[in-house]
Amino acid sequence: MTDEQLQRCAAKRMRSACARMVHAHSPESIKASVNAGCQQIEHGVFANDEVLKLMADKHIYFDPKRRRRAAELSANKAHYLGIGNYNEEGFAFMEKGLALNATMIKKAVATPGLMMVMGTRRRGRRARP
Repeated sequence: MTDEQLQRCAAKRMRSACARMVHAHSPESIKASVNAGCQQIEHGVFANDEVLKLMADKHIYFDPKRRRRAAELSANKAHYLGIGNYNEEGFAFMEKGLALNATMIKKAVATPGLMMVMGTRRRGRRARP
């Protein structure tokens, strides 16, 4: 979305009193979403110090999503390797993503005043033990 489209969307949500949660990964998309008036950012795997501070300063909730499914797949690589598109290249990409996410979460936790929530992607299902 362009900044203008994002701002119009956020303004429409604001008028209807609905929460405005955005899935954003890049620093640019996070910054645009925060400046448009969104109330919560999810994912943010490429969030940098600047946008983490911006979210803290504007009292925006941040849910980095723990990437639980990728971690489960990686831990059970031997079982999944060769099924469908689960190949060495895909697992290498997932493991790189897990490392990026872990680094970002450490930066987020160290950001003074950043309001964090930890959600999962398990929508409408009972959590497994």
